[in-house]
Amino acid sequence: NLPKYERNFCFHLAKAKAQIEASAEYLRICEKLLAEQEVQALAIDSAQENVDKHYAYIATVYEKFQSRFLEQIEENEKLLGDFMPELEGLEKAETHRVVKEAGINSITDLVPKEQLCKWHAQCSTMHAQFKPKAKELSSLFGSVKNDVEALFMTVPSVDITKLSERLQTNQQLLLEMSSICEVLEKDWNLSKDQLERAMGQAAQNQTQSFLGECVALESVNEVHAKSHVPRLEECAKILERFAKHCIDCKNAMSRCVHSQMKSIAQLQNRISITRNKLSAYREVAKKIEDACAHLKLVYHIPSAYYSCLEEVIRRRSFADTFAQHAQKFAESMSALRRNEEVARQNFEQKYEGLLPQELILALKLHLAPPICEVHVSPNEYSEMNISEADAKRQQP
Repeated sequence: NLPKYERNFCFHLAKAKAQIEASAEYLRICEKLLAEQEVQALAIDSAQENVDKHYAYIATVYEKFQSRFLEQIEENEKLLGDFMPELEGLEKAETHRVVKEAGINSITDLVPKEQLCKWHAQCSTMHAQFKPKAKELSSLFGSVKNDVEALFMTVPSVDITKLSERLQTNQQLLLEMSSICEVLEKDWNLSKDQLERAMGQAAQNQTQSFLGECVALESVNEVHAKSHVPRLEECAKILERFAKHCIDCKNAMSRCVHSQMKSIAQLQNRISITRNKLSAYREVAKKIEDACAHLKLVYHIPSAYYSCLEEVIRRRSFADTFAQHAQKFAESMSALRRNEEVARQNFEQKYEGLLPQELILALKLHLAPPICEVHVSPNEYSEMNISEADAKRQQP
């Protein structure tokens, strides 16, 4: 039986080495597939970050646009709705008598009425056309927002972390198979040595019983058959199934990457379209705002007109105050000159008989004090009968 055991043990060892070699190749393939899936996952993450960056930009711009647009819509609708009543009110607001003499009978004569009416019609048309377009932009942005949120809710079809943990666990199986292989090799070497020793004794015509060795090898053979060999086959099948699982995961990840990249490309295109539309709508909204700003003239002109009346009253008051200050200054200078005359007369009386006239003339001590003439131009506003009540009168 010794040759039989030696052949069995040799077969077990060869089979174990083949299984280990195949299992090692399976693990190598699994490591390669796992690395490729990690790269694919990083590619998806990078693409999603790119989408997130572009979406964050248009979200910020859209939020600012929407906030300003809603405010502008309210302002424009109020302005356009109140324009005609305001213009009619200006026609009823008569100007002051002084202004009427210049041919301006009402405040409406101060504004280009026909041109403002044309602007009002154009602004109303632009506003009516732009409002539904802005709602379309809101709907488009809402759709993009939902798709972006759905994209970030989508997780890869393969859990890379769990797959990596399984790979590490299965690598321990390969170590276990190597340990079993070492035991098989040791048993084979033992059976081979016993067989060689038996053959050597047979060649020398020595008779000896090898019953004890056969019993020992039979026990080892049973351990091989019931424990080592089945365990090797079990580990090999586990690693083979894991390799197939990794291949399935790689295929699933490839499909997931293809699907996500396709979705991301479509989403990036929609984000680009939304960004371009948003830019165009911002320009249109600015043009409408600038156009409607001309209509505010009907609100600014009355205020400017009454400010002019207030300015007339202020200037008239200033002219009166200025004249009063000029009169007080003239009186002060006149009193100062009289004091100087008295001082000079006292000097002349004191030294009149002592000094020759030539000295007095040479030193110009005979001259009179300087004269100060204060002249105030006429108050041009005094003839305008504009009162505080005229300046504070409100528009009808």
